[in-house]
Amino acid sequence: MIYIHDLDNYYVGNHNCLSIPFDDLLANGFNTRQTDVRPAGSVNTAFQLVAVIFQLQSLQ
Repeated sequence: MIYIHDLDNYYVGNHNCLSIPFDDLLANGFNTRQTDVRPAGSVNTAFQLVAVIFQLQSLQ
């Protein structure tokens, strides 16, 4: 069973953590207002970037 913790917020445009395209972000990198983030080159870097992506998502 998957619990979608913010299902009640879909109608106002908030997104769920499960909708983040981690495969694309980790393979191709991404940019924020302040910086460009390069693709993950190792498993350790990928896990660090996942934490950063969660933080960035929570700020939106």
